Amino acid sequence: MATLTGVPRCPSCGAALKGDEVICSKCLARLPQASAAPAVRPAPAGEPGADHQRAGRKRLGTVRWRRVLLVALACLVALAVLLALSSWLWHDADWYVQEGNRLRGQQQYPQAVTAYQEALRQDPQRADAYLALGWTYFYLAQDTQALTQFRQAADLDPRLAPAHLGLGKTQYHLEKYAAAVSELQKALELDPDQVDAYGYLGAAYFHQERYQQAIAPLSKAISRHPADLDALRLLGRAYLQLEQYASAITPLQKAWDLEPSDTDTAMWLGEAHFALDQYAQALSLLRQAAAQHPDNLHLALLVGQCLYEQDNYDAALAQFNTAIQDTRVEVELGTAYRYSGWSAYHREQYETALAFFQQAVAVQPDEADGYVGQGWCHVKLEDCKKAQPLFEKALELDPESSQAQEGLKACE
Repeated sequence: MATLTGVPRCPSCGAALKGDEVICSKCLARLPQASAAPAVRPAPAGEPGADHQRAGRKRLGTVRWRRVLLVALACLVALAVLLALSSWLWHDADWYVQEGNRLRGQQQYPQAVTAYQEALRQDPQRADAYLALGWTYFYLAQDTQALTQFRQAADLDPRLAPAHLGLGKTQYHLEKYAAAVSELQKALELDPDQVDAYGYLGAAYFHQERYQQAIAPLSKAISRHPADLDALRLLGRAYLQLEQYASAITPLQKAWDLEPSDTDTAMWLGEAHFALDQYAQALSLLRQAAAQHPDNLHLALLVGQCLYEQDNYDAALAQFNTAIQDTRVEVELGTAYRYSGWSAYHREQYETALAFFQQAVAVQPDEADGYVGQGWCHVKLEDCKKAQPLFEKALELDPESSQAQEGLKACE
């Protein structure tokens, strides 16, 4: 339908129209009709419309991008793993030794073992790698493996002092003390600054009962490390074994000051004071140790002996009676009987004392003190006929026994 300035007109005659006619009223021509807009089919329930379709296409695009990102991330992870593996595959022996040292410094010992083993696979002549591997096994308490690695290091470099130190320390822990002494001495000959060697050498001598030889290296270890508890204890105990009690007190007292809860040190220090007739100091220390070890009969006897030497006979007798009930060791039992006898003797309970001394002799027939005690009980009971042969028997066992000699004079 033609229009001019916005007014619809008939295409045949040009007459003005209203716009909704079907036939022109002037020329009766059929007027053309505007095409109808296509009908839109409403979406049935449950079927997405255009908006839903667009949203679906958008989500589908997002999913595709996520897949791309995941694939890219997986590729990056694979690349990182490949690079990590390549670091082990492409490095030389020096790198593996340094990596092993780093891991060992972080106490990652199994991983360090792997690194050192790879270094040795690449270069079997690396004495430093064998040495480092030996120390790693040492810290893992795998002594047999450690020994093998230290020997390899020492074979490759006989003047490698730390290898001999490692051999010595490992042999010590395997309780092969003679071999330990040999290796530790060699380590110190090669390098006197191998500080650990002094303490281990002294300990090896001690366990061989070579107490006099143990003193010098143990003293050297303490001079380098004054707080070395093991060296202090062993030095004190070496002096105790040599009956140098005054010398024993100094290192044992230092060890006790460093660790007052150590009841073993308290016992050894108490024994030193007891041997020096310092009964008050000994009793204090021995009671502390006995409180932590109530089943230790040696401690119980020492406490009783301290009480006896302080003339506290009632407490001593009670202490020894308890020990007698608990012990089956002949030496300890004999000591308990003899001290019980003397405690009863000083309480003027001569019949009771005589019974204790007789039991002491039954347990330890070669101990002169039991015969001396019986003899004096008979003297106090005015029976020198029985006392005299007992004093004579005591002198056979111990010709220097002054108590037996005095007993014979008392019977003249």
